[in-house]
Amino acid sequence: LVCWFAGLLVCWFAGLLVCWFAGLLVCCFRSLFELGGGSGEKSMVSCQNV
Repeated sequence: LVCWFAGLLVCWFAGLLVCWFAGLLVCCFRSLFELGGGSGEKSMVSCQNV
């Protein structure tokens, strides 16, 4: 039971990490495309706050 629970926790954590990382990438790329190169730094900061 402990082994199953640990496996579930690891699987959930990995999925959460992948989901968060993908969301961060989508956020940053979308804001870069919308704002262009000029406001790239501001968009990156807003992405890190999410």
